[in-house]
Amino acid sequence: MTLDQIMDEALRPALALLPARMDTREAQCMLLAIGLQESRFVHRRQIGGPARGFWQFEKGTRASRGGVWGVFLHAASKAHLAVLCQARGVACDPDAIHAGLEHDDVLAAGVARLLLWTD
Repeated sequence: MTLDQIMDEALRPALALLPARMDTREAQCMLLAIGLQESRFVHRRQIGGPARGFWQFEKGTRASRGGVWGVFLHAASKAHLAVLCQARGVACDPDAIHAGLEHDDVLAAGVARLLLWTD
């Protein structure tokens, strides 16, 4: 996908589902840079690995608090994740979210933005 396509079909729709304060030019630039580094916006499933979506999210574990689990558990992101999941028709559960990242670019962009929000 081109960067214009990513912006129009994934990032802008995802950011529209999140609080307005999360939609900054800096965040957009960072999300584009991460996606280019991780997948070149070509691979939605990691080659030979467990990561999913253009931003290459691993599921993580409750104990590690990494990946999808990290966004699911973090106080700064969990309520926003529930809204995002509801809007995208995905159960707000780490297994369902991780599976959805491979097929829903808006969900993947939103989860990637929420991870940055927790940092």
